[in-house]
Amino acid sequence: MKITKKLIALLLVAAMALSFAACGGDGTQDVNPTPNGGGNATPTPDPSIGGIEGMNLNGREVKRMYWWAEAEPDPNASLASQEQYNFNQEIYKTYNFTIKYVEGNYDTYVADIVKSVSSSQDGKDLKTDITDLAPKWLFPGLISAGYLYAWDDSKWLDANDEKWNQEIKEVCTYNGKVYGGWLMPFYARDVIFWNQTMFQQEGLTSLYTLMENKQWNWDTFEEYCKKLTQDTDSDSVTDIYAFGGSALEPHFIFNNGGKTLEYDENGKPVWVMDDAKTIEALQFLTDMQNAGYYATAPSDGNANWDWYQTDFANSKIAMVGFGFYQSKTFTGNDETPGTMADTFGIATAPLGDSNLDGDYIWAVSDFNVTAILAASYEVEEVAFAFNKLSDTEISENYWDDQYESEVKDAETLAWAKKIFWEDVNQVDYLRIYTVTSDGWYDYNGRFLTEGVQTVIEEVKAAQQALLDDLFSGN
Repeated sequence: MKITKKLIALLLVAAMALSFAACGGDGTQDVNPTPNGGGNATPTPDPSIGGIEGMNLNGREVKRMYWWAEAEPDPNASLASQEQYNFNQEIYKTYNFTIKYVEGNYDTYVADIVKSVSSSQDGKDLKTDITDLAPKWLFPGLISAGYLYAWDDSKWLDANDEKWNQEIKEVCTYNGKVYGGWLMPFYARDVIFWNQTMFQQEGLTSLYTLMENKQWNWDTFEEYCKKLTQDTDSDSVTDIYAFGGSALEPHFIFNNGGKTLEYDENGKPVWVMDDAKTIEALQFLTDMQNAGYYATAPSDGNANWDWYQTDFANSKIAMVGFGFYQSKTFTGNDETPGTMADTFGIATAPLGDSNLDGDYIWAVSDFNVTAILAASYEVEEVAFAFNKLSDTEISENYWDDQYESEVKDAETLAWAKKIFWEDVNQVDYLRIYTVTSDGWYDYNGRFLTEGVQTVIEEVKAAQQALLDDLFSGN
């Protein structure tokens, strides 16, 4: 998708830039909502109720649910927040409705939606009308069971409009209809943090310099791993590891030109982990793990699920895969001290041997889709309200402010903005379906002892069969 400056922001901007909630494939969750843009203009709608469309929602309260606390933008927080607040207020006044923000419970989110729909008589008392959803909740479940409103049936929603991310449209398509979307380019959701201080101490060239010159490749990665993995007290136990963390595999796959899932001409997912470049990337990563460069969890079994980000903050891991939202924890703010004394940077995996002339890609393993409940009262009113509130521009100044609060140096700020504005992200579709995500965690540990090729060939048919079963109604 080509990113233009005029893109559509989701209902709320400012608060969402600080956190994104997602569940890890290992059953744990990292809570941090992905930001959805900021307004840089305050339109002046037609002052008459209903605007040019003649729509009057008669004072309706449209409910909008997240699994985190959300609220109207604070007009006193920043110029961008003030502009978004003013924009929303004008839309409310023109079309005579308001938004009520509802905080859902992550652990019972889908069950609460189903219960609400089942107990409602006319859709007026639903827990929510519009909701953010993790992709894994769509199949099997909310789409196939008929809980979500098909955008194709709406007068107001056009999933083919350039404002909607077309990769996410693929995720939300079932039986030829689209049931959700995403209104912005991807935030720098998944990155590889690297410790700039440690690199400097070891005399290693900055990853920013290497990426600028297309020199961040597998040979350099292995060279750096050898220097960064250290036994500092000579007790034959590694004290500092070169790399670790989560969601590293798609970074390595995509930067070798590989793929995980793709969609056929009928919109059905096809499991393509047996792609030669994918296997090559996974085998390289496996070899680096077997060489002892990769940090593993403490053997006592008492570590938190995100122990590796703590070790990275404490300079025990030099490079770690994690969500970009973690940067604000490393940096801290006026109220909460940062957890990391060293300076960090952001990068992606090195270019693989089969893709040395390619462009660096940031993998996106977790994201939200936004959907409307089919049972909502006068559901076309909800679709109209959602579409109108989405009709604002993204402000570069807003993102400058947000990123500057989350990083420590100008180079990291520049790369964070590059990821956002230049559309250098790619979705790891493998993680969005529960059957393939769970399957991945069942078999990928065997790579270390059995080899990638052997395991992939063994599980291919079963993984595709599970995907086919999800789409058996097509």
